[in-house]
Amino acid sequence: MELWNIWYDLVNELFASCSRKRTFYWLITILIGFTIKSDFVGVTSIARGVGLLPNYYTRMLEFFVSPAVNLDALVRLWVVLVFEKFNSAIQINGRNLIVADGIKVGKEGRKMPGVKGLHQESESNSKAPFIMGHSLQAIAILIRGIAAVLHCH
Repeated sequence: MELWNIWYDLVNELFASCSRKRTFYWLITILIGFTIKSDFVGVTSIARGVGLLPNYYTRMLEFFVSPAVNLDALVRLWVVLVFEKFNSAIQINGRNLIVADGIKVGKEGRKMPGVKGLHQESESNSKAPFIMGHSLQAIAILIRGIAAVLHCH
């Protein structure tokens, strides 16, 4: 339970990015889903992870495009939170080491949210230059593990 209290204290720092308390509660619900989901089927995984009743699924989808969340404010608050609370970031020449990666996933559906034409960069000429699909990116800050903090080798 202590871990969830710490988690909630961290997430509570994101409240200012939401226009209403109800929006913030949806943000918490979705972040809980991201935290505990056991499969990778998109929003369905999040809904299943938090035990969301089927009639709330559409509401969850609407959250992702809602103007009630100020995305710029959310990103700013998140970055400040990460660098303040996780202050054992690995640095090179005084700069935090951040890694990024991305993937393009082909999708057959034409009316799926987020599906768009994507350019494929490949040295193989057997691949089509463009596909319809989702483009997914991840960014991470590298931090020292507990062994480095405790000076264990």
